Amino acid sequence: MLSRFERGKLAEVGFTSSTWVPGAEWIAGANWGSHALPRVGSEVLVEFLHGDIDQPVITGQLYNGNVAPPFALADASNHPGTLSGLHTQSLDGSDTQQWVMDDAPGQLRQRLHTSVADSRLELGYLIDHDNARRSGVRGSGFDLATLGWANVRAGQGVLLSTTGRPDGVSTQMDVTEAVAQLKGAQRTAQALDDAVGIAQVAPLRANERQTDLLGSVDPEQDGHYSGAVNGQAATKPAGGPRDGGDPVERLATPLLFVEGPDAIALATPKSALAHAGGNLHLTSQQDTQMSAGQTVAGVAGGQVALYAQHGPIKAIAADGPVSLQAHTGKLEVLADQSVTITASDERIDVLAKEKIILQAGQTRITLEGGDITFACPGEFRVKAGQVPFAGGASGDVQLSLPDGLLKLRPERMPDFSG
Repeated sequence: MLSRFERGKLAEVGFTSSTWVPGAEWIAGANWGSHALPRVGSEVLVEFLHGDIDQPVITGQLYNGNVAPPFALADASNHPGTLSGLHTQSLDGSDTQQWVMDDAPGQLRQRLHTSVADSRLELGYLIDHDNARRSGVRGSGFDLATLGWANVRAGQGVLLSTTGRPDGVSTQMDVTEAVAQLKGAQRTAQALDDAVGIAQVAPLRANERQTDLLGSVDPEQDGHYSGAVNGQAATKPAGGPRDGGDPVERLATPLLFVEGPDAIALATPKSALAHAGGNLHLTSQQDTQMSAGQTVAGVAGGQVALYAQHGPIKAIAADGPVSLQAHTGKLEVLADQSVTITASDERIDVLAKEKIILQAGQTRITLEGGDITFACPGEFRVKAGQVPFAGGASGDVQLSLPDGLLKLRPERMPDFSG
């Protein structure tokens, strides 16, 4: 660097006004060290090695009456003498960057900030802070924020948890509490699968994939290091043995794992999207509720099964019709006790293209083609004020089912499993 001493202020500035002066750094080495190059116009402290005027070295930079420290020092700053750190400014003076350490008693904090997109990471006691002054409290913990884009990416997995680990107990990817909950969900899902199997309902095939996922996070299965890491045994600290105790937990597959001991809330004023190229498995130990202000639509390319082990199943349309259709197969209504069909205001139509059979015990009424057949082993009675028998008549049956089954196009349902 070229420097100009106070006594040479009136001298012409140029390559002949000073010798080249090296600058001292905090640390320096081959491909490692610190670097803080004084900018043009900075006041620097120059020392001479061994008192030799021909060996000047810049050993520091100084503030003066024209250049004040980056952090305000007056009482109005609300932090007299508590702030330290680094503060830089772009060469054109438009943007700033800083690393602040705040040593205010009971309010320790650190702040890493750049004015580009107002991006910051704050740790500890959180307050409002401009470039030079402390302000109102905002909370405690850590705050990572930006007005631009943000990205959290991990090639081997991400754990988001609100389960506390006081004093850093256990290891980085310890999800013991969540594993216990997932095992409980697995037992619940398996018990319900056994129940629907007895009732001859479609099985819960997604249970198999749930078992695989649980194995990748359970330290008793695959959720742990299987060997040494960088020459160090991957075991948790223990009392006596040098090699430690249980294996260190890890995610065996690159999962995004979210868990909390209390509640998890997801909300947006607009739309939300969830997609699974394989299975989407939802299990709750108590109630599962879905509500919609307009329409709830459920569509399956294969089977749909609805099963309740205890309690009723109700389908009610408060305003409008209810339609239950089987386009190409049978429609069965079975009950262990009574079946009641009621039309409060109008009529009940029972339509069939070929035959209708009504049977109770050994008594049967058959409507087929143009014939009506009454069959009973006992007495046949007709009670009416009049019993007129007119000539023959017929009517066409109008059935509302579509002519064929809608086929799903395979190219509209791509396979994302691979």
